Amino acid sequence: MLGSLATRERRPLWGWLSFLLILGIGFSLVMAGRARSSAIAEVALDAELTAQTELAPLLEPRDLVSPIVGERATDLGNEIDASILSVSRIDAVRIYSSIGRILYADDPAIVGTRPSYLRDLTFQVANGDARSAVRGGMVQTFVPIWLVPDGTVVVAEMSQVLGPVASKTTAPWYRVALALTALLFASLAMFVVTSLARPMTMPVQVYHPTGG
Repeated sequence: MLGSLATRERRPLWGWLSFLLILGIGFSLVMAGRARSSAIAEVALDAELTAQTELAPLLEPRDLVSPIVGERATDLGNEIDASILSVSRIDAVRIYSSIGRILYADDPAIVGTRPSYLRDLTFQVANGDARSAVRGGMVQTFVPIWLVPDGTVVVAEMSQVLGPVASKTTAPWYRVALALTALLFASLAMFVVTSLARPMTMPVQVYHPTGG
């Protein structure tokens, strides 16, 4: 069986099969990328809802206008841990003013600072809609929050580790791509073998005339 598959005449078959396997690998990787983007969009929406329904009720008017420090920071941190971090996929919460000043973070040392790379983003979110980005292996969702209509707006950053977010949806497609890659190597090997094989020769039957 293997000998018949390795004949030179089978070379086009292995060539076409290799081409189809390459297409299959490409399709699998594209679908994995789409699944990853879909998963990120889904968790970003969950993070936005969490910020609006769980985080906002924990805030007081004073939290929106000045850095949250001291006992108030401790109390808010405990409430965030109990109602958000321990019961959802959110791993970290920060709160920014519209101009990018950190009003709340789990690290007190950075409260009151203004990360330059976030100034434009926080201003745009505070005056528009929620946005999400992937940075440093984290899915960061920035959500505008206010306590009263036309009141002060702050921006909540809800961060989640990207790995668990994407693995469930992308893993099946990556497994398919891996299996197709293994088949591709086998197909290419057979293509090389059939290219090196000698052409089959048909036996020539010679008829000898018989005398009358």
